[in-house]
Amino acid sequence: MNLLKLGSIGFGGGMAVIALMEEEFVRNRRIIEAEEFVHGVGLAQILGPFAVNTSFFIGYRLFGAIGGLLSAGAFLAPSVALVILLSRLYFRYHSIPALQGAVAGFGPVVALILTAGWSIGRKVVRSWPEALIATGALIAALPS
Repeated sequence: MNLLKLGSIGFGGGMAVIALMEEEFVRNRRIIEAEEFVHGVGLAQILGPFAVNTSFFIGYRLFGAIGGLLSAGAFLAPSVALVILLSRLYFRYHSIPALQGAVAGFGPVVALILTAGWSIGRKVVRSWPEALIATGALIAALPS
């Protein structure tokens, strides 16, 4: 299942994973239209983690309620397993200097998030008023 794979490689969460979902289900497999995907992402942002909600939306759209639950479960399974494993390692080995090097791998996630925002934004923002509203929303979302 592709959501299990995306849950495994979807490092960074949020828009980084949404970009991977869009690439897989809209561009590559073409099983969900771009407009419908954007609406699903918008709906998924209402409550809770929107990458998980989007995985539920995709499963629900393709296979109904059971498909939505299975898709969200498959998407979450690798993360849950990894958190359990890392927690166990952390409590067993309290101070590991090598963990500081692992944080350096987060850099490419920023580029992936920017690419996702640009890709989705180009499809949604079609006029100057929409661009103005999108810019205002971006400014409002920036931390003060």
